[in-house]
Amino acid sequence: MSEKNEALNKAQKNVKHQRHVLETLINAIPQKVFIKDSNSVYQSCNEAYAADLNITPQEILGKTDYDFFPHQFAKKYQADDQRLLAQGKGEVIEEGYVREGRQCWILTTKAVIPGVDGEQNSILGLIHDVTELKEAEKQRKLEKHRYESLLEIASMSSHTQQEILDYALDTGVALTESEIGYVYFYSEKDEQFTLYSWSKGVMQQCTVVNPQTKYDLIHTGLWGEAVRQRKPMITNNYEKSPYRKGIPEGHVPLLRHLNLPVIQDGEIVAVIGVGNKKLDYDEADVRHLTLLMDGVMRTLEQKKLDDEIRELNQEL
Repeated sequence: MSEKNEALNKAQKNVKHQRHVLETLINAIPQKVFIKDSNSVYQSCNEAYAADLNITPQEILGKTDYDFFPHQFAKKYQADDQRLLAQGKGEVIEEGYVREGRQCWILTTKAVIPGVDGEQNSILGLIHDVTELKEAEKQRKLEKHRYESLLEIASMSSHTQQEILDYALDTGVALTESEIGYVYFYSEKDEQFTLYSWSKGVMQQCTVVNPQTKYDLIHTGLWGEAVRQRKPMITNNYEKSPYRKGIPEGHVPLLRHLNLPVIQDGEIVAVIGVGNKKLDYDEADVRHLTLLMDGVMRTLEQKKLDDEIRELNQEL
C-alpha cells in the first residue's frame, strides 16, 4: 500500500510540475492566450490576456465573453468557437476595432484541443496585436501616394495657381483620410485670410448663402489658432475645443479638425486645413500636410519665376 501511495504521490507531483511548466510557458508568451471549454466558458488564460481584461488569471474561471465584451462581439466570438468545434479544426481570424480614436488590428489563432477519455473538445486561442504592422503598411502606402503627388505637383508649373492648389488640397484630404479641406492665403501685414481653395466635400455639403472669402484674424476662432500660435493645431473633439467660436448656419458640421501654417522665410503665407477624419488626427497627418505644402510652395515659386521670364521674353 505504501508503494502505491508513493507512486500516486509521485504521479501527482509530476502532474503538478507539468502544470506549473505549462503555466510558466504561456505566461512567458507576449501574445494573449486563453482556453475555453465546449460551451465557450473560460478554463484558463495567461497573465497578458487577464491584464487586458483588468483581472487576474484566476478570476476568468467560469466566465464567458459576455462578462467582458459588448454583446455583439461576445456573440460573434462564441459563434466562431462553436463553428470551429463543429469543424474540428482551427483557423486564423483577423479583426479590426477602434480604441480611443485609433484603429487597432488583432490576429486570433484558434485551435481545437481534442478531448481525452470521453471529454469534449476545447478551444485554444492565441491573440497577436498586429496594429503596428498594419499601421506601418498603411503609412508606407501613404508615403508613396504623397511622393507621387509631389512629383505630379512639381511638373505643374505650367498650370494655373488655382489648378495647383486644387490638386494639392485633394491630395491633402486623401492623405489624411479627411472628408473636407481648405487652403487660405494669409497676409501677416494685414492679418487677413483670403480663401483660395475648398475641397469638393465642402462644396457638396455647405449650404451657407454668400460665404465669405476674406476673414480678419481677430474674428477667427479655432481655425485661426494655427496662425496665432504659429504651429499645427490638432482638434479631435471640436465641441470641447476652448478656441471654437461656432460655425455659420448651413456650414459643414465639424467633428475633428487639423490645420497648420505654411511658413516661407519666417513669414506665414498660407494655412491648409482638413476636417472630419473618422479617426483621430495625429502627427503623421501633420507630416503629410507639411511636406505636401512645402512641395506646393516650391512649385508656385517656380511658376512665378517662369511667368516672369515668359513676360520678359514677350516684351523683348
